[in-house]
Amino acid sequence: HNVYFIYPKWRKFKPVRKKYTISSAFGEGKVLKTGVKTSQADNPLVNKAYPDLIPFQYITGMIERLPRKRRVILDIDLDYFACRDSITNYLGYELEITRNQFNQKDLFLKDKTLPHSGIQIKFFERDQHYFARIERQKVQGAFHLPPKDEIEREVESLVAVLIEKKIKPSVITICRSCDSGYCPVEMARFIEPLLLEKLQALIT
Repeated sequence: HNVYFIYPKWRKFKPVRKKYTISSAFGEGKVLKTGVKTSQADNPLVNKAYPDLIPFQYITGMIERLPRKRRVILDIDLDYFACRDSITNYLGYELEITRNQFNQKDLFLKDKTLPHSGIQIKFFERDQHYFARIERQKVQGAFHLPPKDEIEREVESLVAVLIEKKIKPSVITICRSCDSGYCPVEMARFIEPLLLEKLQALIT
């Protein structure tokens, strides 16, 4: 069993090849566990806890590293083509607090450890309720949001390599990556139908 994580050229990651395992608690397929050493598979306790332990190779690299003539489960995330990496700048949540906690907010914000926590907190009142808005500290924005013609070329290139390598997908899944914030919604709306159109050549 092999898992290939293919990243685009703009990522400039270093290729990686590692051995991993995956299993589920008591073989129920619900709570997944990775990283159990294959040398422990003969241990009766490990075998009982993870009876479906499966080893696999995890290989990362650009698409040229894919082997030829393989039948695969093909999963494509749309942030492969357009990505907003600094999503922590857009994530946060509101926590309702008591009036007493709200009145003591200045004392809380004076805590010397707060600047080192990696979070920032803003207090506010709304409809006679009190809240703390908790966010990650802002980082410099990291984006790869190319123009549409560049995205079109990248989609065509990806599918062309898959065809040339005779990759035969048993299943194709597409993750829009919008809920996570990695791919902006307006770009996903452009990429998805284009990708579906080009993938037809792979499955016919």
